[in-house]
Amino acid sequence: MLPSGMKLTEKIPELSGAFQKTLICLSHRQRSEFQKAKSTRQELGELSATSDAIAAAIARRDGIHLHPSEAAAANLLNLSEQVPARIAYQTNRQRRRVLKVGQRTIDFRQRSPRKLAASQTGTLVMAALRSLGPRHVTPTRIAHLRKLLPRKQRRRLLKDLRFAPAWMHSYLRTIARDGDTN
Repeated sequence: MLPSGMKLTEKIPELSGAFQKTLICLSHRQRSEFQKAKSTRQELGELSATSDAIAAAIARRDGIHLHPSEAAAANLLNLSEQVPARIAYQTNRQRRRVLKVGQRTIDFRQRSPRKLAASQTGTLVMAALRSLGPRHVTPTRIAHLRKLLPRKQRRRLLKDLRFAPAWMHSYLRTIARDGDTN
């Protein structure tokens, strides 16, 4: 059964595997968005695509860059156990836009070019630190990021310093520093 507002348009023959993938057209304000649905065993029925897959399809179609929201970035980097209740993405172009897919709401928010100009890793780390705030960035969290990020990505943070707020510079330098990761 498809969520409300969705209709099956065609099968994609070149995609095969464990799941039968189909192209689904979502009608939303005179536009169509695309997602891939997955069929599983008959007991489970048809599963809709994840919110990330839907957002990625919209980004490809519209030619925009997406980055997770600040709270989602902190969760992705395991700096916070809180999972954001709202699915939100930072974009480089679109004004705020809300897309409803079944029971889910995906929020696209425009951010300043400076906040999204760094490398993908840099933008993710800066968004996570921004979410925590300067009072909650602890040596334990910095050590965690040093262990989590490969050396090349940590070094890239030094090039992204110009896009970071001043309070974040010392933290990013510490994360990027060579030496042991303890």
